[in-house]
Amino acid sequence: MKLKLVWVVCLLLAGYAGSTAYPFTDLSDPAEPWKQKQYGVSDEVPYPFEPLVVLKAQTQTDVKCWGRTYMLNAPFPVQIESQSKTLLSGPMRLIVKQGGTITKLEDQILDIGAIGADRVEFDCEMKCGPLRISVPGAIEYDGLIDIDLTVSADGPTEIEQLSVQIPIAADVAKFYHFSTQWGKYGYGRIDELPAEGLELDWQAFWWIGDDYRGLSFVTETWGGWTGPREEAFSLRRTDEGVVLSANIINEPRRIEGERKYRIGIPATPGKPLPDTWPGRHVGGAGNEPTPAAAEKLIGERGVNIALLWNDSAKFFSYPEPKDPEAFKQAVK
Repeated sequence: MKLKLVWVVCLLLAGYAGSTAYPFTDLSDPAEPWKQKQYGVSDEVPYPFEPLVVLKAQTQTDVKCWGRTYMLNAPFPVQIESQSKTLLSGPMRLIVKQGGTITKLEDQILDIGAIGADRVEFDCEMKCGPLRISVPGAIEYDGLIDIDLTVSADGPTEIEQLSVQIPIAADVAKFYHFSTQWGKYGYGRIDELPAEGLELDWQAFWWIGDDYRGLSFVTETWGGWTGPREEAFSLRRTDEGVVLSANIINEPRRIEGERKYRIGIPATPGKPLPDTWPGRHVGGAGNEPTPAAAEKLIGERGVNIALLWNDSAKFFSYPEPKDPEAFKQAVK
């Protein structure tokens, strides 16, 4: 069977791919019409996603989106289902250590705010001694939970640890992946982790799962994280399964004023996958899309989805090629 190469950028180039399904904006237009356009500004849920469904109960709130159900409480979900299988072996939790005493915050009643087909908002404020911890956030139609973990105190307060812990069920935790733009990129098998587990510096993105589903944990920045840099994250096998720990504060630190840490929690897959998805092989394609480059990617590396660097575009990171005709030939 002959492999066919797909340049990722060509999926966005409606005009050059022979489709007119999407409006095209000419960035050379001095009138700058995109400033007045409202493309994508809508509360409608686009296909193939589905409207959020909220099921409130006395002890928790379940929010359903395509393929997944999030059982919400504070500070984080108590359980998540993906493709009809539970991902967690216990509630996600926040670990706080003050004066040598460890407090575990989990499974506290969440206040549900605005409810829409595309977005459900929530909040909760918890006390841990003199600390106030709040978790304003929302879940979007694509299954992304976005939380602003906010820590403050009535006065200067010493704290030794602030960690998010995610216990993943052993039958789901088969593989792991982490990455950071311009940083590290790694993946591996859980059963090949050393006995002491894995410790790493801050990574923007983590994923743990099996062949069909998983859970991601995303943080935007290293800013505000304190402690030994090489211990920012740990991944260990325990009696619970596999526990990913994000050690935001991991040394004695005085809390004065307010600290915010943005956290993203999306379960995967995020939308229906085509039957042929295991046959997708992604690879970097450099700067210049040419027929010769396409043949090399297919023949020598087995790549059938090519990622183009922005130098091939007319404008930085905008899907309009410098040379449309050359790009057409490469796509063919």
